[in-house]
Amino acid sequence: ACDGQRVIVAFQVNDTILVAAYDLDGKLLWKKTPGPFKSRHGFHTCPVLYEESILLSGMQDSRNAFLARMDRKTGDIVWKATIDSPIRSFSTPLVAEVNGRSQVFLAGANRTYAFDASSGEPIWHVVGPAEKTVSSLAFDGKLLFAAGGRENKLFAIDPTGTGDVTNSHIRWIARKGIPYINSPLLYKSLLHVISDQGVYTRINPTTGKTLAQKRLTSKCSSSPVGAGGMVYVCNEAGKTFVLSSEDG
Repeated sequence: ACDGQRVIVAFQVNDTILVAAYDLDGKLLWKKTPGPFKSRHGFHTCPVLYEESILLSGMQDSRNAFLARMDRKTGDIVWKATIDSPIRSFSTPLVAEVNGRSQVFLAGANRTYAFDASSGEPIWHVVGPAEKTVSSLAFDGKLLFAAGGRENKLFAIDPTGTGDVTNSHIRWIARKGIPYINSPLLYKSLLHVISDQGVYTRINPTTGKTLAQKRLTSKCSSSPVGAGGMVYVCNEAGKTFVLSSEDG
């Protein structure tokens, strides 16, 4: 992550997560360890800029799993929230305002969570969509979209609740062509999804209705990108597919 003054990176060193900040000339400004880390597949999540801090997920295969907010000038921990399920997941946090309150969304470890961005206090959670999550979340200002390809589910969640809202705030669930690795794309008021097996799906984000679905390619491990009215998808063979955002 880069805020125009410093570059902030995070990676695993032995059994810990190391976060470091460098100025734009490459000089080390600070280096901190927000916590221990244990994962069968290593560490892979991105720091996210929020106000004068960063947000970092430490989901892992141990009871030390956490979500942290760190001051980006000093590296000091502002708050650190405990994740109560010791299962590795790799989704990057997403922060958004809901009813005047900034929430940090995080998916993985059998849950999708929301935390208060100021205090780190938990706000709500739902069970699912998957035991392990790699893809990142998407938010259209009204609904939060969480994909869990191992269980082949994509949730649309109303983020206005409190506590366990599994039975009250999941607005719809899609069950076909759901990615495990690739993230859903919100573009031109539509939800675009490419599964790991290369199936492209276009969804109405409000209703969950599938508007188009077709096999586009073979194995795919990159997220779709929207630009210039088009959706771009790259497969593992290095081939790029260009689709109309409305016609597929």
